[in-house]
Amino acid sequence: MPDLTEQLSRLVGAPVDLTFGLLLVVHIAAGLMCVITGAAALLSRKQPGRHPGAGEVYYRALAVVFVTATGMAGMRWSQSAYLFVLGCVAFGFATLGFSARKRRWPGWLTLHMVGMSVSYIVLLTAFYVDNGPKLPLWDRLPTFAFWIGPSAIGLPLLARALVRHKWPGKQLQREYRVDLTQSARRHLCGQVVHEIGQSAQHRALDTFARVGSAMGHFEDQAEQHAHSARQRLRQCVCNMRDDGLGTVIS
Repeated sequence: MPDLTEQLSRLVGAPVDLTFGLLLVVHIAAGLMCVITGAAALLSRKQPGRHPGAGEVYYRALAVVFVTATGMAGMRWSQSAYLFVLGCVAFGFATLGFSARKRRWPGWLTLHMVGMSVSYIVLLTAFYVDNGPKLPLWDRLPTFAFWIGPSAIGLPLLARALVRHKWPGKQLQREYRVDLTQSARRHLCGQVVHEIGQSAQHRALDTFARVGSAMGHFEDQAEQHAHSARQRLRQCVCNMRDDGLGTVIS
């Protein structure tokens, strides 16, 4: 372990203890993962598959970067306070973009693009501000170049992407129009279903009424036929009696 702390001390440019060294190792690994997955998400087609998968890994790796940066800044606040601020900005914008896509807020696409892109720009800014003076060729650049370089390249690309995907107002208008259209369709479908239900109910009641009326009519006719049959039967019996009595008298 002394060899590791010595190597990390050379990397940092100041003596560090074991805890800081372990945080730095995890921080470097997570930072490299953010750089790779962030570039993969930005360069891949914006469709299900590689893009959202790379974005998921990027956000989780950035959370690790933020936690480790917070721990290291707390141990060396005077030297690393600005890195903590940059970490908060990067993770805050990433959370905004990530949440907008997951929860499908109104205008989520614009919020997602701005949040994730700005977080990646701030991540690279923190990397170059902290490590640029130690890199070959980069050490010849002035300090302000490390602060504005990623933004000077990334923000125009973000603006171009926003123009290609329409501005937030148009997107909001389009999404609200879609929402209103869907709401109107649902309302209209509900009214149609309600009217169909009422019509079917009225038809069923009318059918039952007609069936009941027909059954009553049939019962009345059956009663009349039965009464007529009884009268005929009685008449026949009376005629038979009269015929029998006449025969006896004769």
